[in-house]
Amino acid sequence: MISIRDDNWLEGRLENIWRAFFNDIPKSNVAIKWGRRARNRLGSISRQKAGNSFWSYLAIADEGTPTIITINSLFKAEQIPSYVVDMVIAHEVCHYAHGFNSPLPQRFDTPHAHGIIAKEMIERGLGTTLKMQKKWIKENWFTYVNQILPRRKRTFRRSRFGFW
Repeated sequence: MISIRDDNWLEGRLENIWRAFFNDIPKSNVAIKWGRRARNRLGSISRQKAGNSFWSYLAIADEGTPTIITINSLFKAEQIPSYVVDMVIAHEVCHYAHGFNSPLPQRFDTPHAHGIIAKEMIERGLGTTLKMQKKWIKENWFTYVNQILPRRKRTFRRSRFGFW
């Protein structure tokens, strides 16, 4: 079965969220991609380091290094509501708007201090959806993750120098 949640779907979600809720924020050289599967990290935002050939095509001279939003690949499953993915994307765009890993001036000392992300999302009209996402994560996420990524027993191997 081919998932409709491919790279094009993810890019479309970013465009829709940006257009609907962040149209006052200049979008300069931003890409989005699926990342590794993880238990606790839902998404991240970073600036691309110079010399990475895969993303170098995005580095346009006047726009500087690209900003990359990475979304947990476990969200590719269609059983996860799309609003959950949307709120992760919106969360990362809030970081971008606040100047974290973006060419914009940094507005705060730390990216999550004093609930600035939730406040920003509420101000932009995403409060109800944010509540729905938090409820879904609390009630469903770890059950889902434990089915997909079961915890392994930690084993110790003996080397000729002892345990490691």
